[in-house]
Amino acid sequence: FYARFPKVPILRLVLFCVTFVAVWFAMAPPSLLVPVPFVEGQTFPYDIRAYRTVRYLSEVATERRRQLVAQAVPRQYRLDPSVAARWEAVLNDLMDTLVALHASPIPLSEKIHRVQQRVGLTLPDQVLRVLLSTSPSTLRLGQETLVQGLRAEWQRGIKPLPQEQTAALQRVKNRIDKLPLTNDVKGALKRCAELFLQPNMVFDALATQRARDRARATVEPVWRTITAGELIARKGGLVT
Repeated sequence: FYARFPKVPILRLVLFCVTFVAVWFAMAPPSLLVPVPFVEGQTFPYDIRAYRTVRYLSEVATERRRQLVAQAVPRQYRLDPSVAARWEAVLNDLMDTLVALHASPIPLSEKIHRVQQRVGLTLPDQVLRVLLSTSPSTLRLGQETLVQGLRAEWQRGIKPLPQEQTAALQRVKNRIDKLPLTNDVKGALKRCAELFLQPNMVFDALATQRARDRARATVEPVWRTITAGELIARKGGLVT
């Protein structure tokens, strides 16, 4: 059998194979020869390039986009009806107490003390002095205007945000400015409005999370394409 084939061509073939393998090992990237375990926090020992074009689903980019969309969803609030009921009751109790003490012969300082004890509010003495010196009919007019203004804002909803509280309070004060009263009485009623106009919208964490989850679900997967020869990681770069 061996006599049919010259020995020289066989030797040449063997030499060619050995040379080819040697050249391939010399030119192949280190990553194809010996697997290198990249450890997070360390640096890449050499440049890494794509050996072919690949289109892949980028979980990192998709998650980043989902987070941005979710963060853009504003905080959700729910109405707390107990706020309006509680503060309106306190306002009415204050006005009833002021009217009841108007004709009382006790000293004004004692009237102020009784109002503060009765209602438990931190209204300045000057405000109570003005209100106690105002006629019952004028107090009732101011009470009616205050209640209407407060109800209108509570129905609209007041979030615990400075800009919303300021805007709501200004609308109530505008109602008071239209009353045919002295500036002192208007000022006292405005001070009451500042105290009684409390936010009635409560942050709803569950509704907020649900809204953000719905927003995340609308984000389409992000696909990326790496072309052959493109630099994937640079030598000295941090492994993340």
